[in-house]
Amino acid sequence: MGILDKLFGSSSNQDDKWVMYIRMSMALAHVDGETTQDEVDGAIGRLLVDKGVSADRIPSILERAKDQTFDEAIENAKSLNDDERIELLNHLIGNAHDDGYFHGEEVVFIAYVGAQIGLNPESLIAHMMTEETYKDVDPEEVTKAMEKFKD
Repeated sequence: MGILDKLFGSSSNQDDKWVMYIRMSMALAHVDGETTQDEVDGAIGRLLVDKGVSADRIPSILERAKDQTFDEAIENAKSLNDDERIELLNHLIGNAHDDGYFHGEEVVFIAYVGAQIGLNPESLIAHMMTEETYKDVDPEEVTKAMEKFKD
């Protein structure tokens, strides 16, 4: 147990992971041009419910996420094992649904994150576009977002 763990009663290493999750969620929320309260609440809710993070740790995680750059979050994500990388992307996919619509820009962003951390972006896009839960994604919107992203 580290000194921060003794002082704050939580796992600082584990919180580093959640800071990265929230920072990635913050970046994702911006790609469709609007950050909704549903997206913010969804990202926090996933930590509370799915990951078992205690509510008293959330303010610190949020504050640290605001101070972390996207590039720092990507570098931290590269240290995850393959299962953890997929878990991160599933977290982001969940966030993409929180505002009620899975935008093409969000599909491309998640594929970009996956590529940056060593996963195959084409496979990720194919997964997001063909799975039953993603049937409402507009393929033309994804194509336009990919073209825009390349520029």
